[in-house]
Amino acid sequence: MPHIGTLTSYAKEGVLSLQQFPSHSGRVHKDNVLAERVLTTIKPYLQGNCVLTAGVHVDGITKEQIQASFTMVDQLAEKLAQWLKTEQIMTPLPQYKKS
Repeated sequence: MPHIGTLTSYAKEGVLSLQQFPSHSGRVHKDNVLAERVLTTIKPYLQGNCVLTAGVHVDGITKEQIQASFTMVDQLAEKLAQWLKTEQIMTPLPQYKKS
């Protein structure tokens, strides 16, 4: 079942915040564990703030499948880091109206 289990945000100043949403059973989702792995890998290449949404659901997930999710997310994080390293992201500075 698709869902967003957590929102993990990272401010350029180094502040990390987390929002965990409740599951159907009333427990909170723990998808932030995966998001934080991604963040650790891509953080050096971020130009500003970052928000990661994470949600994984596998009916009857096994410990082996959970372990495999770490490998998959690490591979995804490496691809994202490579893209951030090589892509020319042009972010213009904001222009504020003077009062």
